[in-house]
Amino acid sequence: MTSFIKVALVTDIPPDSRKVVEWEGRAVVIFNVEGDYFAVGRNCPHEGGLLDEGTLDGTLLTCPLHGITFDLATGESEDEGGFSITRYNIKLEHGSILLGGPETGAF
Repeated sequence: MTSFIKVALVTDIPPDSRKVVEWEGRAVVIFNVEGDYFAVGRNCPHEGGLLDEGTLDGTLLTCPLHGITFDLATGESEDEGGFSITRYNIKLEHGSILLGGPETGAF
């Protein structure tokens, strides 16, 4: 069973914004895409680009380093190479954002 820890308030991450938080010593980026929250590892698995600096088009996140695109909803890359990003369990409770362990991918 995944244990969750409070990492932010909902008001800390308004719609269409993002915030870097820490979960068990790992940097995780939480994205608010039109009211839906997604949590992924901060570094791109290809070359370590900082995903919180990437561009977002809906749930499609483009790494700023080499332009690899990932879907925040699945963690999978839209590009060749078979890359995927680590997604973290996330839930909202009483105005707080709680983060749990990774869903997929290596960390």
